[in-house]
Amino acid sequence: MEIFELAASLGQLLKQDRRLGELERAKDAYESNTELQAMLAEFDAQQATLQAEVTKPDRDMHLVDAVQARIDELYGLITGHQAFVELNEAQAV
Repeated sequence: MEIFELAASLGQLLKQDRRLGELERAKDAYESNTELQAMLAEFDAQQATLQAEVTKPDRDMHLVDAVQARIDELYGLITGHQAFVELNEAQAV
C-alpha cells in the first residue's frame, strides 16, 4: 500500500510543478491554433502528394519541384510559428 501512497504524493507534486502547467498551456495553444493546424494539415497533404508523385514511373518533375518548394515553405512557417516554438521550449525544460 505504501507504494501507491508514494505514487499519489508524486502525482500531487507533479501537478504543482510550474513546468507541467506551462507544458499543458503550450500544448493547448498549439492544438487550438487554427492557423497552425491548417498549415500542419496542408503540410501532411503536400507530403502525401509528393510521395504519390515520386513513386510514379512517369513522375512530373515540375510538380515534384513545386510541391517540394511548398513543403519547404510550410516547414519554415510551422517551425517559426509562436505556438510551435513555445511548445518545443516547454517540452525541452
